[in-house]
Amino acid sequence: MFVREVTRDDAAPLARLLKHVDASNVMLFHPGERKISLEGLEKHIQNIQHTPHSRWFVAVAANETRCGYVFIMGNDLQRTRHRASVVIGVEERARGQGVGSQLIHHAETWAENAGVHRLELTTLVHNHAAISLYSSLGYEREGIRYASLCIDDVYHDEIYFYKLLT
Repeated sequence: MFVREVTRDDAAPLARLLKHVDASNVMLFHPGERKISLEGLEKHIQNIQHTPHSRWFVAVAANETRCGYVFIMGNDLQRTRHRASVVIGVEERARGQGVGSQLIHHAETWAENAGVHRLELTTLVHNHAAISLYSSLGYEREGIRYASLCIDDVYHDEIYFYKLLT
């Protein structure tokens, strides 16, 4: 398995991966809620490639399937361009195999080289695997956002994490 930057050629396999990861019911999108067109995804990928403070990386398994992704979203505002939000998704069958760790390490390396000083991410309070991963990689809990997501008519809290890069 290796990690590389997403290209337009990844649009179709990435669309499938996003659908599978969303089906896990621990992501922002409800299963089936994300509306993806290949043309729209290709355009999104192309736009990100030209944005200095954002990147999208994909984990590619030995059989060439995409098994995970990490998206770093920054901005160009003078007061906040030193920080970026991280969204990571790993296909269920690939969890527990180091895919998430490799994706985050890759994102951190890119972020440091891009001048990002602070990375931020969130997860549901009951997503113990994600909490364990983030904590093991040096992310600190910053707080809880109460009743921030409504999943199947039940309100859920999110934990906010951050990591300061050198």
